[in-house]
Amino acid sequence: MGTLQINILGTSFTIKADEDSEYLNKLLRYYKGVTDTIEKKQTLTDPLQIAIMAGIMMCDQVYQGLGPADLPRLTEDADLWGQLLLCQSFSKP
Repeated sequence: MGTLQINILGTSFTIKADEDSEYLNKLLRYYKGVTDTIEKKQTLTDPLQIAIMAGIMMCDQVYQGLGPADLPRLTEDADLWGQLLLCQSFSKP
């Protein structure tokens, strides 16, 4: 089990995951690279907008690498994440 300290886009928190810390850091470095690119090349300055754009860009990268047979699984995963985020937004004070 690995841990990752995230300090990005004006927020900071720690996560624990089944993956090792080295792998988690690799993911974070990649994500930071995407958000840095957006900040430098886009007119976006709001952290939430930057995070959304990074998510869309990364989804596009994944989508472009998938074949037609993988699309139903991708849609199911996206639906699940959407439901989880919706639940979280209602649970905030």
